[in-house]
This record gives sequence, C-alpha cells and structure tokens, in this order.
Amino acid sequence: MLKSLKKIYLALILVIAFYFLRSQQTDYGMHTYTVNPMNFCDRIVLSGVITSENTTVISCPDVYPAPIIKYLLPERMNVDSGEVVCLLESLRLQKNYEESLIDLKIAESELEKQKADILLEQTLLETRLDALRTLKKSTEMKRAQIGFESEQRQRLLQLEIEKYSIEIEKFSTQKELLQKINRFKLEKIERKILKNKNQVERATLFIERLTITAPTNGIVVHAIHPEYDEKIKEGDRVWRRLPIVKIHNMERLHVKLEVNETYIRRISPDQYAKIYIDALPGNCFDGRVKNISAVGKNKNKKVRLKNFEISIEFDSIEPQIKPGFSAECHILSRTIPDTTVIPLECVFHRDSTTVVYVQDKEKYIERTVRIARRNENFALIRQGIEKGDRLALEKPPVQLIQAN
Repeated sequence: MLKSLKKIYLALILVIAFYFLRSQQTDYGMHTYTVNPMNFCDRIVLSGVITSENTTVISCPDVYPAPIIKYLLPERMNVDSGEVVCLLESLRLQKNYEESLIDLKIAESELEKQKADILLEQTLLETRLDALRTLKKSTEMKRAQIGFESEQRQRLLQLEIEKYSIEIEKFSTQKELLQKINRFKLEKIERKILKNKNQVERATLFIERLTITAPTNGIVVHAIHPEYDEKIKEGDRVWRRLPIVKIHNMERLHVKLEVNETYIRRISPDQYAKIYIDALPGNCFDGRVKNISAVGKNKNKKVRLKNFEISIEFDSIEPQIKPGFSAECHILSRTIPDTTVIPLECVFHRDSTTVVYVQDKEKYIERTVRIARRNENFALIRQGIEKGDRLALEKPPVQLIQAN
C-alpha cells in the first residue's frame, strides 16, 4: 500500500513538472501583430506656439534707470487701442520729477521776489528824481522872481539849480544803469526757470512713458524675459527696448514651428496639417503650411544641424483659440497606398541593426529590416518581412528566440 502511494505521488510530481516546464516554454503572454498591406501616412509631428500674423511688440520705453513692472495686464485678455497694458515704476524718476517741480517753484518765487525788489528800487529812485525835479523847478521860479535882487543872491540860486541838475543827471544815469542790471538779473532767473521747465517737461515725459497703452486691438501675450527664460511678470526689472508684451491681431492665427533640416525637404507650402492644442484637449483643428523660411538657423554651435522656421495657418478661427497656446501639429507629407506597415512596438534595435521578431510556431526568429519612413505610430518597411508574418509586439524572452 505504501509503495502504491509513493508511485502515485511520484507520477503526480512528474505530471506537474511537465506542465510547468511546458508553460515556461510557451505561456509568456506574448502579443503579436500580423503583417498586412495598408496605407502609410507620412506624417511629421512638430510642437510650436500659436501666434498671429500681425503682432505688435510693445517694448520698454527709453527711460533710465531701468524701471520695475508694477502692473501687467493678464495674458490672453482682450485689449482695446488706448487701454493700459502695463505700468512701470521708477522711484528715481519720480524723485527727479518732484525735485524738478520744487526747483521750478523756487525759481518762479525768486523771479517774483526779484521783480518786487526791482519795482521798489525803481519807485524809490523815481520818487527821488521827482523830488529833485520839483526842487529844481521851484528854485528856477524863485530865481525868476528875484531878477532885480543882488547879483550874489542870483548866483547862489543858479548854483543851487546846477546842483539839482547834476543830481538829476546822476540819478537818471543810475536809473538807466540799474535798469540794465535788473534786466540782466531777470534774464538770468528767467533762463533758470526755462531750464527748470525743460527739466520738468523731460521728467514728465519719462513719467508718462511709464504708463504703456495698447496701440491697437488684440490679445495680450507676455514676452519671454531673456535673463530668466520665462514669461515676464509683475515685479520684474526691464530695460530699454526689452519686449514686455505682444498684442496679437485675431483675424489670422498660425502656429509658429521650427523643423530640423532632416525633415524640411518633406514639407512644402499648402500641405494639410492637423493641429492639437494642449489647452483644448479633445479638439482637432485643420490648417495648412503657409510659410517656410529660406535660411536655417543654428541654435547650438556644438550641433551642425540647422532649424528652419515654418508657420501653419488655421483654416478657420474658433473663439477659444488664443495666441500663446502650445500646439502640436501633424503635417501630412504624403500617403503611400498598399504598403508594408508595422507598429513601432514591433521594431527593436540590436547594436546598430534594426530588427523584428517573427513568430515561428512557439519560437521567434530575429530578422533584420530596413525602414523607409516612420511616423509617430508606424514604420514603413522597405525589406525584411512579408505579408502574413506575425511579429512580436514586445521583445521575446531569450529562451524563445531562435537562431536564424
């Protein structure tokens, strides 16, 4: 009895081991793809930013020292011509303006005081001259009345008249000289006032420049600060000619993209494109390739490849589309009908070779392939596989790979 039980247990163990080993060889949950001819859409996927064809760039005005942004109209807000989009602040400019006003008021007060002093001085001088003229006239009348008196008396009156004449001439000369001096003093103060007025006007002009208004209607988008490589915001310091905001005209929008020189030959004007906007998930918009730059730019000196700027224009503008949104564009270069196409999940790389794994019963044969084109999901195979081949969608375990 005991020997029979041992034999049964041994048989069970052998059966379990057999099925375990078989499952290790075949049950790996491998998924495959059967090769069948289909159309291949040669698509180029690029990312860019939505902008308008007519964009007005508003830069920091010519003011010194560099101001700070006190207020900035939020992004993607509609703005009308003349509306304030940015307020700049410069404590030094404000101080200069206030000091210029004070200097102007002091100079104007000085001018009024000087005029009052001159008027008083002239009044006193005129009073003195009037008094001397009165005395001279009185003496002349007295002399005329005593025409028959002694010669000595007449001589004394004549001397007195001559004295008054000399004093009158003296004060008249003094009056003329004083007028010239006073005129010089007034002109000096007036020049000072003119200078102060120019300073106030200049300071006022700088203060007015700190208020930036929109020159046209459109959508506001903040510019990128070159120092921080991020959108300009309130509190940032800006300087002369630095772009602060861009106002986009909403009549014609396009996506601005950069394409590597490897793909530029596959793109031509008027090619159809699908546009996907990150901020509007689930929506797809139609567009066409509009402009392609004739000259490429090398952004990185270490890399020889150049980038070309292209733009894709929307066929129609929806209200929810705003400048500044990030967008992904799928440019349809061409469609190749009835060709060998496989998912990218079937493509693997071993060393510098591109391979696929073709199912052969329970094993997989590694086979080298040549890819003619690829898009974001599929690869067009030039040679290496045939219709009906079943390809692994993931790399098989080593024990399932059969030597070719």
